[in-house]
Amino acid sequence: MTVYSTPSEKNAWEYVEYLLNGNMKKFKATLGVTDEYKDTNAIARVTISADGKDIYSEEITPGNFPKALNLDINNAL
Repeated sequence: MTVYSTPSEKNAWEYVEYLLNGNMKKFKATLGVTDEYKDTNAIARVTISADGKDIYSEEITPGNFPKALNLDINNAL
């Protein structure tokens, strides 16, 4: 499973990859922008894919409440 972020800031991470081997059933996370960026126009596009298919995609912007994710990744590699 790969979590991609397209940040508007140069020092932000771009992706992180997890090897699941079909052992996980759920992916839980909280998405949001930290207080450090609350007064900016920073935008990040977050895309989560499993087995080469996008299973979640959203734009994250300052000023919005954090969003809880609970994605089904049963049997994902």
